Amino acid sequence: MQPQTYILPIDRSANPVIERWVKDGQLRATDEQLPGTNGRVYALSPALLSTVCAADDFHLNVGRERIGVPIYRMPEWEYSSIVRASDTFHQHRIAHLIQPLLVSQQVFQADRWIANVIDAVAGAPLVGPQPLTVGEQWSDDGRFVPEATRLIRRHAFWMLQLGFELPPTRDLDGHGLVLGIDVGLRPLVTVALEGDGSWATGGIVRFTPAIWRQLSVAAIAAGVDTVLVKRTARLLRYSAARELIEEGFLVPVAQTARAVVAERLNYAGFERHIVRQMREEAIRDFLTAWLPQRLHAWGIQFVPTDPAFTSRDCSRIGCNHRNHPSEEEERIEIFVCELCGHSMNIHANAALNILRRGLPEVRG
Repeated sequence: MQPQTYILPIDRSANPVIERWVKDGQLRATDEQLPGTNGRVYALSPALLSTVCAADDFHLNVGRERIGVPIYRMPEWEYSSIVRASDTFHQHRIAHLIQPLLVSQQVFQADRWIANVIDAVAGAPLVGPQPLTVGEQWSDDGRFVPEATRLIRRHAFWMLQLGFELPPTRDLDGHGLVLGIDVGLRPLVTVALEGDGSWATGGIVRFTPAIWRQLSVAAIAAGVDTVLVKRTARLLRYSAARELIEEGFLVPVAQTARAVVAERLNYAGFERHIVRQMREEAIRDFLTAWLPQRLHAWGIQFVPTDPAFTSRDCSRIGCNHRNHPSEEEERIEIFVCELCGHSMNIHANAALNILRRGLPEVRG
């Protein structure tokens, strides 16, 4: 088994509770330097450590307190491990509502899906260590390690580190392909392979403002908490995207790759609704946390690279032309070079450009 950690944000509403723990000596500052953060690290007292477990997809139990932590935002292995270690974990019976989100926008039956969400939320939640929103292959492996729990303070924000032991998934022999990936919303991930070839993970159903309004109206009509219904809908969309990314990308990568080249995205340059969608559809967590964490654990080199113009540059060797498309042309899924006429899927073209930019930095 390999030790693994994962860091999640803590809701600021828990700050008074955490400050009380510090004052009472139940949180002790340490000199530890944790990967992925540069804040002050605090260790929990043995009394608190013995109580750490997941309450539901959005909360963690610590001592007598329930603090806001987005448990669902972990990869499937870690998520499954902490759920199986939490006897009082609460969740509604919603797993059957994930697959309907993996169809095309035209096929999605919004009315039926919304009615099923309302029915699920209206019933009593299940209680017990059953990770229902992940695939079966993740249900038996991995162990939650509560003694590795740490809190990290950075200014007015607190973060939570959770620890796990996960089984190794590959023979770290240093062989395999170099992959370039382009991330988006549909498909979520497009992969270009060193040499030739590509594949994509697909995407999940987009929720228009009309669908969100329909959820609210249906919840009110049924006398169900609107906030809970919308939160459940977001959880289902995240779970669907996580399934696609884990099984459609991360598992094949563990078996084939020696290096992965990915875009170094600056979210400050994106429109607010795009950033929200990338969060809700797991892409932001995947690119900033899941991917580097998994690759590090598997001994696969991670090469972040400049994303500028990857969707506009022609990937045909020897061309190097940069298109200047109109707004209407940018929405077209096929890249056609204005100079040489080379055409291919726009996401595959971008993934290939990303791959070639990162290749010089790949270790031999």
